[in-house]
Amino acid sequence: MSPPSTPRRHTYLTRNERLQVQILCLAGHSHKSIADLLEISERQVCYVIHCTAYASLLRSEPVLNDASAVPK
Repeated sequence: MSPPSTPRRHTYLTRNERLQVQILCLAGHSHKSIADLLEISERQVCYVIHCTAYASLLRSEPVLNDASAVPK
């Protein structure tokens, strides 16, 4: 196999993309469907979901999928 013509570079997700991942996850989409829809890797989807929940615990903020966090 020949190497790719341009080297792959690591791309970071924007804040908007991370929010889209969270919203799609809450809507019940699978990690694979989210990755396909946003054209990112499944690993990036898992990372966003895992790290967001962990970061919220560290900051003592409600997790996005916590029903009590939704204003009435």
